[in-house]
Amino acid sequence: ALPRDVLTVLLRNEDRVELPPDLMLREIAFYLQAGSHSTANATTHAFHDIVSWCDAQPADAARMAADPLFLQRCVHESLRPTLAGIVLFGKPMALRRMLPMVKIDYIRVPGLEWIEDPHERFQSVEIRKPLLLALPLAEATVIDQLPKGFRLPEGELHSVQEPIVPRKVIREALANAVMHRSYTQHSPIQIIRYSNRIEIRNVGHSLKPVAELGIPGSRLRNPTLAAVLHDLNLAEAKGTGIRSMRRLAAEAGLTLPDFHSSR
Repeated sequence: ALPRDVLTVLLRNEDRVELPPDLMLREIAFYLQAGSHSTANATTHAFHDIVSWCDAQPADAARMAADPLFLQRCVHESLRPTLAGIVLFGKPMALRRMLPMVKIDYIRVPGLEWIEDPHERFQSVEIRKPLLLALPLAEATVIDQLPKGFRLPEGELHSVQEPIVPRKVIREALANAVMHRSYTQHSPIQIIRYSNRIEIRNVGHSLKPVAELGIPGSRLRNPTLAAVLHDLNLAEAKGTGIRSMRRLAAEAGLTLPDFHSSR
């Protein structure tokens, strides 16, 4: 069940509150920040981190009592922005300055193979936004350029137009790409749209053997990102997302997703 808080209300009524995406992101970021690392709570969280550290490293407890500068550095370290925080909520300029290759490139290639000829240029869209805005934008970019099909729901008088690839398949594939990529390697995520397929490429080999993909149980390279995406219903983070992708693709009469991993 979803938590009963103001953030859930905002997200569940996004189509009615008419907040622009940037303002929605600010409210989400402020809600999480206010609940964990606001100025009002800074002392409490710093003290908790220091006590936890001393429990694990007893020798440092005496050093903190005798060395005020060491204690000050510990407080500063407890308030340091994390990589996950910058990726999820960082402003575009901060992302460009600190993580210039943390972006998503959507590339439209005519034909069936990558074009080596520099005179035959492909079309591309660069998405350089905090992750909570980048994911919906990447999904919309892919969906908008997919062929649409029509179906008539049982008991309805009007047909429904839907992309030939189920939205949940695209959403889960993108969530997997951002959750399981390596953020220590400087390379963007690429969504390459060929005439007959979509390829999503990210850096970092799969921590789970390819043969075991789709089996319950996830091995997470970026657990904080996975937890946030799971809380916002953008990813399952249980190792079952790929199985869902395969099932939905089969129900839609599509070729099953194919996965490759290399070191």
